[in-house]
Amino acid sequence: MKMKNLALSTLSLIFIISFCSCSARGKPFNSFIKPSSNKAIVYIYRPPALMAAGFSYNVFYKDKGQEFLLGDIVNGGFLYKIFPVGKRVFFAQTSDRFTLSINLHKNKIYCIRAILDEGLLGINPILKLVSEQECSEEIQGTNHILPQDGY
Repeated sequence: MKMKNLALSTLSLIFIISFCSCSARGKPFNSFIKPSSNKAIVYIYRPPALMAAGFSYNVFYKDKGQEFLLGDIVNGGFLYKIFPVGKRVFFAQTSDRFTLSINLHKNKIYCIRAILDEGLLGINPILKLVSEQECSEEIQGTNHILPQDGY
């Protein structure tokens, strides 16, 4: 009986450590930053969820044909970047690649919800453009993603 309790306690501890170590550890979301003149700001956030909580993935953007890493999106985290106006392509990739194109306008805030879908071939990222109102409700309770959070 003691071995069973010890095994259960050990598994529980491993689960708790792995769950906590894969979440964002930066400052909690407080409010949107207003973009400077002739710029747009894009927030990418992943609402806290139990499904694939320990799974993280990179989010990229394309600019003038080149791909740049925006960050590693983790459970319960958000990141943001200020962009010049114009078309931007964002994508996330695990076993599948999901792409989202947005035409950015000056002085505007954009929000992309990053979620995971368990498909037949594995866990796949989904990026969805959502309204600022919807985002302001869902992004509460997330933390800013620090560079070391996903690595």
